[in-house]
Amino acid sequence: PVGESLERILANPEDLAEWADLLAGHHQPMHCGGKWIGGLIIPPAQADQQLLGPLSDVLAMALSLVQGRCDAVRLGEQLTIAAATLGETQSALADAQTLAAAGEMAAGAAHEMNTPLAIVSGRAQLMLQRASTDEDRKLWGQIVDQTQRVTDTITALMEFAAPAQPEPEFVAPAELVQEAFEQFSRTSPQASLASVDISIAAELPALWVDRRQLRAAIVELIANAANAANAATAAAADGPICISARHDQVSFSVVISVTDAGAGMDGRTLEQAFTPFFSAHKAGRRSGLGLPQVKRYAEINGGRVWIRSRTGKGTTVYLQVPTKHDSHTDTDSQQEYPPGASRPGGR
Repeated sequence: PVGESLERILANPEDLAEWADLLAGHHQPMHCGGKWIGGLIIPPAQADQQLLGPLSDVLAMALSLVQGRCDAVRLGEQLTIAAATLGETQSALADAQTLAAAGEMAAGAAHEMNTPLAIVSGRAQLMLQRASTDEDRKLWGQIVDQTQRVTDTITALMEFAAPAQPEPEFVAPAELVQEAFEQFSRTSPQASLASVDISIAAELPALWVDRRQLRAAIVELIANAANAANAATAAAADGPICISARHDQVSFSVVISVTDAGAGMDGRTLEQAFTPFFSAHKAGRRSGLGLPQVKRYAEINGGRVWIRSRTGKGTTVYLQVPTKHDSHTDTDSQQEYPPGASRPGGR
């Protein structure tokens, strides 16, 4: 009987009483390969045992094949996820090995080169002061500049391989971007050709980041955008560099975007944009540590960075940074906030 059979499977088969006669109906179990696959509920008038046996066998085999197919699809999905996870792990391991190698190289280079560089730079500065002609001053000035360039490269390598631990503080997105733009304007040779349009709402929540590291990351993004935009024409950019930001309430973060109207990136360049020491520029123009350093700063501050670009359509780089950390959930009541900064919402 249906009622007795279903009581072994369901806690309360009475819910099925509307469409099955639990007292008089017949339940025909279906087996395949020694396994229970399902069952047929047959009205009493149609319970022909000569037909039910073969019918249940055929349906059991069909259901078994369907279940096997579903299991295979599910297993394939699990294998796909496992392969993707393995690929990401291998990529992360490769990045870690690259960083470790860069750190060892930078540390060794700094140790071996700092002393001779200091001597060369000191002597060149002394000779620059003593130079009596414009030609001599130009010559010694070039030596001073180039030794400083080598020193800066070593410093950049060491900062990339082993950056200082973040010292987070609350900072308004508009304030941080403005500081980065002012630094770019003071230090970058591209600043005179770049037209930058900043559009960031003042009411965005304050970021919880290391101000120095994120400011350096945004400066690099602006410099990259200016270089790409100005490279598109012989004189100036096709359009302004646009910097904007939006609040992502789901991830408790702010996404800062930097868009240029340059030539965009091809597939190879886009794929390797965050690879250390890769550069699409001519040799000697860039170190290949700009975007990797941006990624490094973003990740150690709890954020991430990604790029959308099409050849001939320009490039947008997105920098997502947190507005708070979980470790501050219980101490928000004691935390001091900067004037005008929005208080982070709780989870």
